[in-house]
Amino acid sequence: MRGKSGQGCTVLLLYPDYIGNDDSRGFATFLGYGTGTPEEAVGQVRQQAADANNHDHDDDFADPTDFAVLAVFRGRHEDINPENEGGA
Repeated sequence: MRGKSGQGCTVLLLYPDYIGNDDSRGFATFLGYGTGTPEEAVGQVRQQAADANNHDHDDDFADPTDFAVLAVFRGRHEDINPENEGGA
């Protein structure tokens, strides 16, 4: 699927160390959905993650490229883990 557009992708990102507290560093993730090629979806979801963290800070607090990509899945997926915020 690399480089082909079509259905979107669900992207799992790891937060950079400068976001969060000592307990969440290295473990906090962001799950989002983007459209287009996998590369485009990653860029869109990185921007979503940065925007979600910039609302309480300066607009450039979180750099989208600082979010590490853990996984990219074809299609839309949602987290239904009841222990996660937003889960079932």
